[in-house]
Amino acid sequence: MTTSVLIPTYQRADMIKQAIESCLNQTRLPDEILISDDSPGTETAQLITKVYKNSKVVIKYYHNKPALRQVENVNSLFHKVQTELLVLLHDDDILLPNAIEDLHNCFVKNPEIDAAYGKQYVMDNNGALVYDNSESVNRAFYRSKEYEGSVLSPLEAGMVAQFPNDAYMLRSAVAKKLLYTTDSLDACDYDFSLRLGVHGAKMFFFNGYTAAYRIALDSISNHADNNAALTSFQLLEAVDVPTTSLKFKNTRLANMAPVAIVQAATLGQCKKALSIYFSEWHRSKIFSLGGARRLYLITKSYVKNTFKS
Repeated sequence: MTTSVLIPTYQRADMIKQAIESCLNQTRLPDEILISDDSPGTETAQLITKVYKNSKVVIKYYHNKPALRQVENVNSLFHKVQTELLVLLHDDDILLPNAIEDLHNCFVKNPEIDAAYGKQYVMDNNGALVYDNSESVNRAFYRSKEYEGSVLSPLEAGMVAQFPNDAYMLRSAVAKKLLYTTDSLDACDYDFSLRLGVHGAKMFFFNGYTAAYRIALDSISNHADNNAALTSFQLLEAVDVPTTSLKFKNTRLANMAPVAIVQAATLGQCKKALSIYFSEWHRSKIFSLGGARRLYLITKSYVKNTFKS
């Protein structure tokens, strides 16, 4: 089975070099690397031309003018890929050397699956792996030994985000069918995960590290107007699930509620923030110190937006 690595990028020539190098240092090389660049400048284009002109793996570079923005940038790569399998890699993340080989083997041994993914190390802005909390982060997303293989149903794997934001291997035909959606806003990665689950895409969790996820200082999640947690909460809240999977939905909503409240308040959506604050997903946290802080934030946002000069 042939494999392409897809890298959407925007103004990260320094970081994308690390991403590309991680693809070229694989124990099983990809058949090609596709890069779709939304940057206004030519720094990334020059990097590809100068450094990777004679790459051992074919690199296809596309410079978008005008920029496509996040969702359509990813979709453009989904449309272009011609191999049977794809790996989506964010421009600030890296694949571990074993990633493509281990994930490809999941498909060889389990030909019925549509997606495979492993654990992810947390990586700081400078590219250093943060070992201390990587295991706890993976456990929070059900990436641990007891969930190895296809223990979770497709819907459960999508709901709890066991299926990661990137560094997964996926059948290209599935990606082309579902695509990313513009109405999911900053939560487009989670929305894709959730819709894969609703679609019934067969997931497989490989219980080993395959990638590193960077906590970049300039990431969308750090923007003041970021709505990913709030939108993700609302997307999951609207999903109908069978009784057997309800515990996974409830647990995930309870974990998401505090951040969703903070984002709603920060964005001036005080009514929505209060709705989540007093919901069953957050009720047990109301009298905690964190609950008090969130109520203060809602009140502060309400006053600010009500009495604007």
